[in-house]
This record gives sequence, structure tokens and C-alpha cells, in this order.
Amino acid sequence: MIKLVLGGARSGKSEFAEDIYKGVDDVTYIATAKGIDKEFANRIALHKERRNTKWTTIEAYDNFASIDMKTKYYFLDDVTNMLTNILFDHIKDRDITDEDASLVEKLVIDEFEVLFKNIKEMDADLIIVSSELGAGLVPEAKLSRLFRDMHGKINQYIAKNADEVYYVIASIGVKIK
Repeated sequence: MIKLVLGGARSGKSEFAEDIYKGVDDVTYIATAKGIDKEFANRIALHKERRNTKWTTIEAYDNFASIDMKTKYYFLDDVTNMLTNILFDHIKDRDITDEDASLVEKLVIDEFEVLFKNIKEMDADLIIVSSELGAGLVPEAKLSRLFRDMHGKINQYIAKNADEVYYVIASIGVKIK
């Protein structure tokens, strides 16, 4: 079973998603964030402190085909960091083009195709946490607009393939699929 948990920044989406696996110890946690600075490293540390200490953590935002699928339960937190890392690995320090955005979107979706295939073959469970970015203003900068658009299309892809979708607002999750 694949579950997608969406929400805005600081909505409580990760905590809501973690509670779905409350009491489950055999979870592989796929952490997609990189500690790019001290503040972000502190955010990562807070996530680690909150997490069940029996869960196995894999730090990966791509190359999901190489994940050794040993457990029944998987937890990916989160799509936004995954997309950010793949995007900046691809564009480096240059301006992004529309072609870059299309390629990066495809790279991320390809990673999820592999993960979904493995989850279904194993009859395993997967929870994916992702931000909802499309409910705000249209960003001024091209990079921000393309990022929001890529993210929205990736969320649509995941939601179509998910068995359940939740939207979290102020730490309250509402099942929408």
C-alpha cells in the first residue's frame, strides 16, 4: 500500500505520517535531506530525535534501485528535499531552463516508478511525505515558478499511484483519497 501525506511548511505532515507507523519497529526510513547549513542540520537532527530509534535510516534522494528492500514498511521524507537535491545536482550554478525542468521532473518520477514497482512486488507499505506548494502566490523568480510546477506535477504522479492520500493542516490530517 502506498500512502501520500501532503501539507504546507510546518503543517505537521511528517509527525502525522510517522504516527501512521506508531508501534511499528521494522521501518526503513528514506531520508532525502542534506544538511546544507547549520540551521538545516538542526532540522534534520530534530527529525532524527523524534523518529523511532528502531527504524533503519537510509540517506538517499536518488538511485532508489540500489535500496536493499528488506522490510515490510518504508517511509520517505520528503519529496521536496528530494526534488531540490536532484535539481541542483543537475543545474549546478547556472540558470535553469525549461528543458532542465522537464528532465529533472522525469528523473524524479523515474525514481518513484522504481520504488513503486519494488513496493508492489514485495507487497510492502510505503508512506511518502511531500509539501503542497501550489496553494500560494505565483513566485516572482523563474527558478521558483519552475520548482513549484515540477513539484506539483510530481505530487500529481504520486497521488495517482497512491492508494491513500492525506492532506495535513495544523497537524490535522484529512483523508482525501
